[in-house]
Amino acid sequence: MSRAALRVVAPQANKRHAVASGRSAKLKASLQTARAMVQSMYERGLRPGDHYMSEAEGIAAHSVSRGTYREALRFLEMQGVIVMRAGPAGGVETDRVDDGTPR
Repeated sequence: MSRAALRVVAPQANKRHAVASGRSAKLKASLQTARAMVQSMYERGLRPGDHYMSEAEGIAAHSVSRGTYREALRFLEMQGVIVMRAGPAGGVETDRVDDGTPR
């Protein structure tokens, strides 16, 4: 997983909007979880097609609720970082993993 992918996965909170609305500039829990998941994939050296953790393992590893974990998965799928497959041989597979070097 590239460091560039980490930036794509976890955009900075819009501080100007947060200040104007009186809200904190803190990222949503699902985006924080998505960032942690990408970091975990990068550290483990996963390649495209490698399986990530099961849902139960991921929830325990990231200490989040099922809803937060699933929202993070959907976000990563929309970003093209993972592919979710249904069925007995399904689960979460990495889709786009690179070392961040220009091609």
